[in-house]
Amino acid sequence: TLAASSSRPFLSNINFNRDLNDNLYNRMWEYNNYGDDA
Repeated sequence: TLAASSSRPFLSNINFNRDLNDNLYNRMWEYNNYGDDA
């Protein structure tokens, strides 16, 4: 499944608003995968 506007994969509850996924979940996903500990 791809995020609506970013085309990046995300894993979350599909009942969430798409913008909510992009703005909150994907930011956390990026931090966890590309942060200092990546």
